[in-house]
Amino acid sequence: MARAVEYQQMLLSLMPLGDIWPRDPKSTLGRLCLGKAREYARLEEMLYRLVEEADPRTTSDCLKDWERVCGLPDLCSLITETPGERRSALHAKLTACESPTPAYFISLAAKLGYPVSITEFKPFRAGIGRAGEPAVQADWAYVFRVNAPAVTVRRFKAGNSVAGEKLSDWGNELLECAILRDAPAHTLPIFAYGG
Repeated sequence: MARAVEYQQMLLSLMPLGDIWPRDPKSTLGRLCLGKAREYARLEEMLYRLVEEADPRTTSDCLKDWERVCGLPDLCSLITETPGERRSALHAKLTACESPTPAYFISLAAKLGYPVSITEFKPFRAGIGRAGEPAVQADWAYVFRVNAPAVTVRRFKAGNSVAGEKLSDWGNELLECAILRDAPAHTLPIFAYGG
């Protein structure tokens, strides 16, 4: 309301001089200017909020528009329920421009809130392999294992979560879906949970 009063004073100061143009905020002209001033104050507040809406990590009012532009919800984002999870999926989709390497999948999982590591398998070859290495067949060159905690808990975070979201959520379905979606067609990701 204070900002609306400032706008009212500005509008009254722009009026021509004379008896028919009273500068009193309680006059009919003053109340008319206050009505216009409230709208100007509301628009100014929206402009400041637009800065937050321009960032997919902090958007709330424009979340559906961001998702539409990015082709969400897709199969993986249908798993997400809360606005915080939807923003995480949106951010992961917008920043996914790397080649599908182990570092990429670790980064993707981190953006979704999962601490993981990746194990790659190399076929054992005589003269190249070392004692103690697992002896796997050649087909295992296209398999990688995603090592994740047994139960991943995503917690409510001030600034990233909004009223109405769960205080905590358990599960790894979103992680598996995102990894399987982005894995190259010739590879086979497998998932290991726990120690």
